[in-house]
Amino acid sequence: MYVVSTKQMLNNAQRGGYAVPAFNIHNLETMQVVVETA
Repeated sequence: MYVVSTKQMLNNAQRGGYAVPAFNIHNLETMQVVVETA
């Protein structure tokens, strides 16, 4: 895995036909659930 810019990530997603998720995380518990689910 390597680091890419947001623009490159979104361009790759558009070309590849997949979505890039975004999560609103307000506390540690929510973050834990998001990471476990991923």
